[in-house]
Amino acid sequence: MSRGNFKVEDITNAYFPVEAKLLFVQDEQQLDSYSALNSHMAITDIENNHVFSVVTRNYHLVSNQHAVELGKDVFSRVFQSIKYEDLQCFNVTMPTTRSFCHIDLIHEKSDFEPWEKDTWTPFIRVTNSYNKTKLLRYELGFCRWACKNGLILGSKSIEFKYTHDKSAKEKIEHMAENLGEIKAIEQDFISKLKSIKEIEFGKNLLFPLVLKVFDIKSDVTSGSLKEKLKRIENLAELRQHIDNLATNYCQELGETGYTALNVITDFASRPQFVISPVARINGFQSNCSKWIDDFTNQIKQPGFNPVDYLQPQIETAKKLDVVIKELS
Repeated sequence: MSRGNFKVEDITNAYFPVEAKLLFVQDEQQLDSYSALNSHMAITDIENNHVFSVVTRNYHLVSNQHAVELGKDVFSRVFQSIKYEDLQCFNVTMPTTRSFCHIDLIHEKSDFEPWEKDTWTPFIRVTNSYNKTKLLRYELGFCRWACKNGLILGSKSIEFKYTHDKSAKEKIEHMAENLGEIKAIEQDFISKLKSIKEIEFGKNLLFPLVLKVFDIKSDVTSGSLKEKLKRIENLAELRQHIDNLATNYCQELGETGYTALNVITDFASRPQFVISPVARINGFQSNCSKWIDDFTNQIKQPGFNPVDYLQPQIETAKKLDVVIKELS
């Protein structure tokens, strides 16, 4: 089994102290006098003395650590043969502001092989935020060990406003029931991978595919000259990055739909030349899962051709290449 350079991630990086602190207002009559607000509090990073958000008094603060403990409960219910204490942290995704995080939990021995010497592992992603941008969320995903490219099965998730332990546990139990048997999910995933692998998919189609899957806007005609030049520069860098990925994966896997999947999951797991890349990872990985579902449905249609499937994006890529060449 190929696990690449896997090592357990230090989950304590996400376990910094956060508190809901009182807010005070100045007395209009006595400027040296302050009184606490009864209605709101400040969610504060204690180490950095940074306020993430202002919330009402009935807001229930869920720490990243507590969110992970609940996440382990999710995992042990979905993977019933796995011991709670044997779970490991596979990955922590968190911006420098520490305002939100994605924490991926795996069991190292729960992996499976779609075919010989190519191993994937399922994981549970715990998403939590302190700035109210994301609800507490648990999602099922799969990751290819060889390159740690991941994708998120968006339909296999729960998202909720946290109130108390009882309601959280009830929702976790409900998620486990809805997911069903993990082996059945894995077998469905393997079936889709095999059907994708059977499709020829030329290297020249991989950049147009990225444009399609991630809905990347490539208009270079609007805005000021400075804005257009900057957009062209970013798109040219993105084009080169995808071409590099395409070359590497085609050498490893040939020119197939499975190579296409690896290119888009690599980009999704390590996005470059996009705004707020850390914030995009979860959404991009969900896009990859949606593409698998769409593509496996498309290839069942009589006369399917990847060129026809990507025709609008191919034309866009050609126009972009002409503009880049003119400016180079």
